[in-house]
Amino acid sequence: MYSDLSSYALMLGGMTILLYGLEESNKAFRRNLGSRGKELLTSMGHKKSSAFTLGVLLSAVAQSGTAATAFAVGLVDIHALPYEGSILVMMGAGVGSTLVAPLLALDVIALAPFFLALGFFLSHGKTEKLKKVGAIIKGLAFILTGMFFLKLGFAPLIETPAFGGFIAQLVTKPLLLATVACIVSSFTQGSSAVIAIGIALISSGVASAEAFYPLVLGARLGTSVTVLFFSLGARVNARRLAWLSLVYRCLGVVAGIALAPFILRSVSLLIADSEMRLAAYQVGLSVLNVVVFLPFVRRSAVMSGQWFSSEIAKDPGEAIYLDESLTDFPPLAVPLLEKEITRLANYIETFIYMLFFAPDYKRQIYQLQRGIPSLLEQCSDYMFAIPAPVDNTSQMESYATISYSLISMAELVETATGKLYTLWQEGIEDRLSSELQREEWQKYLSLSVDVVRYSLRAFALDDAVSIQKALELAKEFRSRDELLRQIMVFRGHLFNCRQDAVLWSLLATLRVIVAASLEVAKGGKIRERGEDGDAFWEEERARAGTDIGNDSLLK
Repeated sequence: MYSDLSSYALMLGGMTILLYGLEESNKAFRRNLGSRGKELLTSMGHKKSSAFTLGVLLSAVAQSGTAATAFAVGLVDIHALPYEGSILVMMGAGVGSTLVAPLLALDVIALAPFFLALGFFLSHGKTEKLKKVGAIIKGLAFILTGMFFLKLGFAPLIETPAFGGFIAQLVTKPLLLATVACIVSSFTQGSSAVIAIGIALISSGVASAEAFYPLVLGARLGTSVTVLFFSLGARVNARRLAWLSLVYRCLGVVAGIALAPFILRSVSLLIADSEMRLAAYQVGLSVLNVVVFLPFVRRSAVMSGQWFSSEIAKDPGEAIYLDESLTDFPPLAVPLLEKEITRLANYIETFIYMLFFAPDYKRQIYQLQRGIPSLLEQCSDYMFAIPAPVDNTSQMESYATISYSLISMAELVETATGKLYTLWQEGIEDRLSSELQREEWQKYLSLSVDVVRYSLRAFALDDAVSIQKALELAKEFRSRDELLRQIMVFRGHLFNCRQDAVLWSLLATLRVIVAASLEVAKGGKIRERGEDGDAFWEEERARAGTDIGNDSLLK
């Protein structure tokens, strides 16, 4: 006979091991789904039947409906999956995440040590395929081991007056039982742990499976709370799907309550084992949810597609596309990073333009000056968290292009939000109004802004025409820059006139900004190496007679 303390330790340890197994299954799924997996997901997601199957498979392997939904949202955001398809994936995920319940109800949990040993040896195998299979088996083994310890812990505790009386009171209050299940499933980020507890309690003889039916309803509703929590501050599609998931599961719970007598009677006639009945309730409720909601998929896609449509990201320092849960999956993570960097590029262009041509918008300028470096840092951290896809040439080229442009963009951001912003803050526009209003200065400032615009546009659109335009403008910019420098030198006040010293500082700052902008655009030419990539830039440098950014006039 175990002591009460030992029983509580077994129960707590079993729950911890079970949750660890669910987490490991999720991690193994993310690590092992490579570029071929992405192509498979994309091809499956465009058909209704296969999109639903995709959701079932994703959540069954990952043991997480939340993970499956996150992948679906990622595919939507890179236009690899239609939004309606992501709804079907979400529905399939609700079914797939329940398939572990029948396994927990079987006596195979006694074989958990065998599965654990098998998974350990396979994960240390010689081939990658064996390691992948071993990782998945290890996750399953931990789930079964956790269930084994849960049953060992609950059996003696039920005999104690305190714990046994508490559980007896709980099962006689359906609303309270459902509420507790909802809270626990929201904290454990899934319903599997809650169902495992229910199965363990039934095996201890505390109550019948029918008494735990409210637990199944509450657990199903609680998983949608998790999705809502993770969608806070996330991308628009993630929030739409999260709220639709809540509506979807609420509809399923309502249907489960309305048809409760029929469901309980049917399952009791078909299945004799009490533990398996509880698992059947969970699977049956998820299937019922699909049947009830399926006719409204198209209408729900149209309706939810309007949610948050008027919302605009007001804080330029907050990323809206980056999803940390996808960094182990380069085919999804890299396109999302590219979208975020494009957003960053738009902010940089707007910021530089406003400094010279809309200086009265001080609040917006200040927000951009504070937000742009923060957004750059988030993009950089996200980029370094993505493993380089060295085994896939096309993905590696895309990764290298974005990495090069982002690193080049760092110098542009540092100069624009640092030195250039300082000059603006010190009132260069007011102090030098007489100079800056002259035609040659107006043209010079316009050229610098245009070079930035076309360079960043070249990156965002991967547009060779924009690159060519940026280079042509840069050549004219350098000519204007040399002309203005000559005027200032020959005027003879450069070293004894503070006004000319500030103007000279502005010239130097804008040269750095133009050079950095062109480097950002150059990232788009990396993939064309050997054709017109590097040769294109060498030809431009030879035509200009100097490297971009070098001050040949002062040599």
